[in-house]
Amino acid sequence: MILLRWLCFLLTYTWDVARSSLQVARDVLSPRPRIAPAFVRVPLRPASDVKLLLLSNLITFTPGTVFVDVSPDARECVIHTLYGGDSGENVTRLSRDIARLQDQLDLLLPS
Repeated sequence: MILLRWLCFLLTYTWDVARSSLQVARDVLSPRPRIAPAFVRVPLRPASDVKLLLLSNLITFTPGTVFVDVSPDARECVIHTLYGGDSGENVTRLSRDIARLQDQLDLLLPS
């Protein structure tokens, strides 16, 4: 069962990286890119140091995002994104994606 969870996670994450790579490449090559860089604060659920380390690496390895900082109580992180801007929709999407990553890590690495 755990092997199947890892396989699903790897396929999902690979798809996210491929999709993000294509989006960044399209904008870099476009005469009018839709890039709106921003630092975004995103809430986090409590997690172990190992899960927080994995989460930060997964975010940073995804094109267009960089994990910048985490609050001292680990309840919030700062992410630099190429597609943040001032749009609440982009911030909501990023928060949802990070919550999904945390859910997947919780399934893969139970406490």
